[in-house]
Amino acid sequence: MSFTPDTLSVIVQPIGGDGIRFVSYRTDDPVESVTGAGYFVGARKFGIRNHDLVFVSPVDGSGDPYILVIEIGPDGDGTGIIESGLVDAATAEQGAKADTALQPSDIGSDVQAYSSNLDVIASSSVAPAFDANVTVTVGTGGNFSTINAALAALSLIYGPRYKKGGVSATISLLSGFVMAEQVVVDKIDLSWITIDAVDPVVTISRAALTEAQYSLYYPAFTASRGARLPIISCLFEMDASGAVSEMKNGIFIVDGSWGRVDPGAGVRNAGGRGLHVANCSSCVARQSNFSGAGECAVRNSNSQVEVRESNLQNSGIGIKLAGAGITDAEDANVSGSTLGIENYESTLRFGNGIANNCGTGAYIEGGHVEADFASFDGATVQGVEVRLGSRVNLRSASIDTCGGIALLVSSATVSAPNLSAINAVSHAVYGVNGANIDVNTAVLTGAGAASYGVLAQQGAMINAQGADTTGAGAAGYRAQDGSIINARGATGTVDSTNVPNVVNGNGVVFTGDSPPFTTGPTTFAPATDNTHDIGTTTNRVRRAHIVDLRLGSNGDRRGLSSTGSPEGAITAPVGSFYLRQDGIAGSVHYAKESGAGSTGWGATPSYRSGTATYDPPSLVDGDGASTTVTVTGAALGDVALASFSLSTQGITVTAAVTAANTVTVRFQNETGGTIDLASGTLKAVVLKTG
Repeated sequence: MSFTPDTLSVIVQPIGGDGIRFVSYRTDDPVESVTGAGYFVGARKFGIRNHDLVFVSPVDGSGDPYILVIEIGPDGDGTGIIESGLVDAATAEQGAKADTALQPSDIGSDVQAYSSNLDVIASSSVAPAFDANVTVTVGTGGNFSTINAALAALSLIYGPRYKKGGVSATISLLSGFVMAEQVVVDKIDLSWITIDAVDPVVTISRAALTEAQYSLYYPAFTASRGARLPIISCLFEMDASGAVSEMKNGIFIVDGSWGRVDPGAGVRNAGGRGLHVANCSSCVARQSNFSGAGECAVRNSNSQVEVRESNLQNSGIGIKLAGAGITDAEDANVSGSTLGIENYESTLRFGNGIANNCGTGAYIEGGHVEADFASFDGATVQGVEVRLGSRVNLRSASIDTCGGIALLVSSATVSAPNLSAINAVSHAVYGVNGANIDVNTAVLTGAGAASYGVLAQQGAMINAQGADTTGAGAAGYRAQDGSIINARGATGTVDSTNVPNVVNGNGVVFTGDSPPFTTGPTTFAPATDNTHDIGTTTNRVRRAHIVDLRLGSNGDRRGLSSTGSPEGAITAPVGSFYLRQDGIAGSVHYAKESGAGSTGWGATPSYRSGTATYDPPSLVDGDGASTTVTVTGAALGDVALASFSLSTQGITVTAAVTAANTVTVRFQNETGGTIDLASGTLKAVVLKTG
């Protein structure tokens, strides 16, 4: 049998400066125990002062109430002494005041001293403020069995007296303690109390959360109507007992209230919301842990919340925001959540934050989000989706290996220079409905099949200057519906529906002069086979620079030009041709005449010709006559041929190069008779074979 402070009902206002103070105490212990030495252990700690009067009321009503005078020893423990002459406990004047203010029969759990004869209530507290740190324990073998009982006892003290450096109270949860209750703080300040624990994790019985707050929520801790919660300095974990409910919350701070969660502390695996702050309230919870929440790890509605560097992973929603609130979640981690961030019209700081391997990394509709250097990699549905007037900063952020569109922006503004959005299954960057996006110098490579590195539709404006969209399944850049893309200095291909730097019905993709752009990774091709011309009779192409000309219906015949012989060096099918840049007459033009490899090339001879008028003499059988024809370029060793404009009547005509630029033609009569040909034109041809 011992003093049980959680059965204290009230400490009554003293009358005057040093008047009588009553403490109402209900117990079923016998008088012999209550008045025994060592019964009132820790009396001073629970607000009882030396010579206070304790009104003892038997719980079962079997005995009459009685009054003790408490003697407090140096160790803070008290001894109860039954006094018959209580009038001696005060001056006559003080006693008279006490008689008019309070009688023993008036004392109850909610009684406060009051005197109709006093103009004002005395300025002192209901109980004396303490001036030294206080620690009480909760759990098996502790001072109290529940957190509520400890709070009720400590709150009787009504806070610490001012002391330089501060004074506080601590509720220490003993090993093995299970929280099977709900703490509800309404309209009072308990922030001078800290709740910590011996165990690294304290279990909350979800089945015990049965009392609704605001007719909807069932939190373990509530601060409402301007209240200030005790500081949470230990990590709680909600078990799976009782019915599953999205409203079995961890900490609920509402209507102008305040809370603080120390580093490493929090409530994980909440059935509903780990931390819910609403209606102009505030909470400081840096490096806290609200992971594994069923609905969301952190909910902020029109309030101020700091959860920097906090663990908010593997929840339904990592951070859920609405209204004109401000949330500081720099360096927080919401990875593994179904939705990393949901923001409706709030302000969020998520710089260096991590939202990897979520279903959707972030959905933002209205409001302002700062997420520079944040990571949204591995999203299975969408990376970051921004809509309806939002302003988002994603400078140097990462949205790699996204299962859908990496960055989707509709009717909103996003600044994402140096963004990394590599290997998206769909588009890397998609702007629509007047979106304004800056992804200059971004790396947007490897967009999926039939997808684009940068796609702008319905009046979107995208600055992709210096970006890289190589490897996109469809094309690097495509503007539609009057949209504009600045791809100057960028790397990647322009879709065939856009002519670089030319405005048309789709919009325009500005590319500048360098580097060159094509309509495919390595090709310049019309959208439909065999339907387009390069230039017209009135709009001719001034110059074409071609390294390897492909001809034929299959485009497999080649036309090339280089130095050296192609024989054994150039692979091409029959019908291809080659122009030798260092060739000489008769070895400049080559044709592929046989084979499919690099052999079978033949040089195409060149020729020179000249003409002269010639009247051959009358020739008898066996006689002949010769003449010369000038052929410029003819050289000894060249093959020469000759022809005559009239019938030679059997006379043979032969030719040979007999000197530079000179071909000698001989007419020889071997017909057996005399022939006299008339004057005609003699033509000599020289073949140069190189």
